[in-house]
Amino acid sequence: MYIPEEIKFLQKLKQLFLVRNNLEALPEGLCQLKNLKILDIAGNVIQIFPQGEITARFIIRELEENNPFLMNAIECHPEAREKISQAKQCAICKKPFLSEWLECVQFVSPSKNWKISKNLQLIPLQILLCSYQCFDQRGPDLFEIAQE
Repeated sequence: MYIPEEIKFLQKLKQLFLVRNNLEALPEGLCQLKNLKILDIAGNVIQIFPQGEITARFIIRELEENNPFLMNAIECHPEAREKISQAKQCAICKKPFLSEWLECVQFVSPSKNWKISKNLQLIPLQILLCSYQCFDQRGPDLFEIAQE
């Protein structure tokens, strides 16, 4: 049995009980459920877990606050330190995230000291967002890049 990736659209989900379903893996979409507080997966045969995006975001925020426990712990784990160093910042909420959730484009006027054609009025800039919640708060000049 498997859980469909579309579970990520259940943004208000707070509890999920999947006890004894012979699950072999958890979908990456679980990491996008910000309100999920209880996930009971006892009695399954899970060997593959999603990358802990929510956990990583928490750790990064705590490191930014100089949490002494995490500061010491991260020193002992170079692979975790390397992964966290690749964090990006959401263009809307300014919070850190690891996995790209939404890639957008914003068209801006070029700086006067750029050496470009005088006919060029706008330049596309890649903008990364951490969630659909931030996408809903965007301005009218920010567009999602659709992926096929």
